[in-house]
Amino acid sequence: MELVLITLGVGFILELFVHAEFIWYRYALQIIACLAALVCIIFASVALVVGFLNIFTALIGLISFYRAINLLRIIEGRMNLHYMYNVTLRTSVLFGLCQAIVLVVWFLLAERPVSANFWLGLVALFQIIAGGVAAISTFRTLKHTQAKNEDNNVASSELPSISVAIPARNETDDLYECLQTLVKTNYPKLEILVLDDCSQLKRTPEIIRSFAHAGVRFVQGDLPRDGWLAKNYAYEQLLHEASGEIILFCGVDTRFEPDTIRQMILAMKARHKKMMCVLPIRQSLNRWHIPLAQAARYFWELAPPRRLFNRPPVLSSFWAIYRQDIVKLGGFGAVSRAILPEAYFAKQLLSKDGYSFIRANEYLSVYSAKGSAEQRQTAIRTRYPQLHKRPETVLMVTITGFVCFISPYVVLAFALAGNISFAWIITAVINIVLCSVAYIAIAIKTKICSWHVALIGFLPTICTDFMYIHYSLYKYEFSDIQWKGRNVCLPVMHVMPHLPKV
Repeated sequence: MELVLITLGVGFILELFVHAEFIWYRYALQIIACLAALVCIIFASVALVVGFLNIFTALIGLISFYRAINLLRIIEGRMNLHYMYNVTLRTSVLFGLCQAIVLVVWFLLAERPVSANFWLGLVALFQIIAGGVAAISTFRTLKHTQAKNEDNNVASSELPSISVAIPARNETDDLYECLQTLVKTNYPKLEILVLDDCSQLKRTPEIIRSFAHAGVRFVQGDLPRDGWLAKNYAYEQLLHEASGEIILFCGVDTRFEPDTIRQMILAMKARHKKMMCVLPIRQSLNRWHIPLAQAARYFWELAPPRRLFNRPPVLSSFWAIYRQDIVKLGGFGAVSRAILPEAYFAKQLLSKDGYSFIRANEYLSVYSAKGSAEQRQTAIRTRYPQLHKRPETVLMVTITGFVCFISPYVVLAFALAGNISFAWIITAVINIVLCSVAYIAIAIKTKICSWHVALIGFLPTICTDFMYIHYSLYKYEFSDIQWKGRNVCLPVMHVMPHLPKV
């Protein structure tokens, strides 16, 4: 045991040693130190788990897995050195402290053992709290985000001018269908801008120009500047081209009804908001299929009490903001590398009660035509950045998600073997019922799937989301993510164009 703990401590010291200045800028020494730290961490963790398997050693092993990821991204050496130094050092220190705390608690409890019932009771408490919070928060959010039938007797002269801004790159059918529905709108003060973001397909600019007779203005996009995410740079160009008081940003997968924009503006005025995101309804409903990536996105946006943490729900498919407010907040230059730039503006305006998130319905009809394949790509592109690109946040979410949402199903599985007391079974069932009710309510309101399919959809959705989180982590840290023919890892992760030489 002493040798194992010493080895684990040596691994941590070596991990910190990697960040010493005379090591950090010498790639060969850096690799040697990282490999030595990896060997120590892996040996110690495996020895602890195999020799003393319990909840504490399992936690140490899990933390070591993410520590190994942190060291491997140093070995990979693909990020800007200054950026990589800061993020990996922070992760190393946090993981080292976490393992130290787990070890201290383990040793303290070894002298005064705590019964298994205590731990089961603690897990059961978290399960009940998580299920209750999810259910209560979901129904509260669904109530407050419901679009209403606003007073439509407002004179056209009192309505603000609107610029609809659509970035398009290599788009064909979706772009055509989006514009087909958009040009039928009955809003009186409307400007439609579509930016061709350096498309490789000739048909994209042709489609945009074919709607010129309907008032659609073609904007030729420029190549993104260094340090800019291409979509954000396209937004910035559209911002400068737009002349409306309010700018409505939307994707080509969005579909409109003739009064969609008018109803959205009326909702903004009725709520006295400077910015609004609208969660669209699925355009087509397959009664026997659950789009798991989209279901997970909607669940995490609507179920948690996000406003308590100043993390309002947002979606990039349909959002509007007053031009003067987005300019005051720095424009897209303030979020040039952000995967979800709208989240920054929503958070800033929420502090002044200037932001609102609502759901589309029969009164405010906005539809999403994005298919399951595109939803999966979006999940991979957004999940790791949503967790601030930190392995420690991924670890925290993984543990919390397992304890609160997955472990109840594990309890029921063990119950089939007769090894779990009736009280724990009841607790697990209550959690599953509460979470499933929240999930079903979201599925019905957003038309993700039918209610009878949603009955069995919660566990697959949560498990699939955790898979996307870790795959997104892998792609951002060790591979690349191609989006519209561009590698978004370059600006998001501060990736260097060329790897350093040994």
